[in-house]
Amino acid sequence: MAWNTTNLTVNGTLSVIATALPQVSSITQSSDGNFVFSGTGAVDATYELDAATNLQSPVLWFFVTNTVADQSGLFQLFDLSATNFLQRFYRVMSSQ
Repeated sequence: MAWNTTNLTVNGTLSVIATALPQVSSITQSSDGNFVFSGTGAVDATYELDAATNLQSPVLWFFVTNTVADQSGLFQLFDLSATNFLQRFYRVMSSQ
């Protein structure tokens, strides 16, 4: 946890923010060939799945999808276009 002091001088608001990094716990390939990423992180945080077709510099990451973690911090991200590519590299990021 960390302090958010952004509005402290504006309206006196001090809040706590979660700093948990996303942890991908499983990657499964569905019967149609697409991928499901399951993980844990901060409650109510938005997590984004990005993909690239190669890792040569400069790496061009493209947005795939995003989701909000539930009250347990669990989230799932789906790549429903994985079968359109010969290979794909992924990253999961948090908006916090």
